[in-house]
Amino acid sequence: GQLLEVKGEDDPDKKAFLVGRIQLPDGKEIKLVLPPQQPHPKTGDRVPLIYERYDNGKEYYFFNNLSWVSSGGMP
Repeated sequence: GQLLEVKGEDDPDKKAFLVGRIQLPDGKEIKLVLPPQQPHPKTGDRVPLIYERYDNGKEYYFFNNLSWVSSGGMP
């Protein structure tokens, strides 16, 4: 997905969670907590996601931290 907005970056103590608003390829927008590792994704970055859908119809999205870190923080 593409990162549209990041909230929590202006925390002077750097203790707040970063929350990203992400647009999926189908146009749907979701919000997720971003990982604490540096470098943080920035607005406009393409970020890796994990998608899970269960038999009951529930859908979950997670930031794919392993993919982000292993690629050097680059989308």
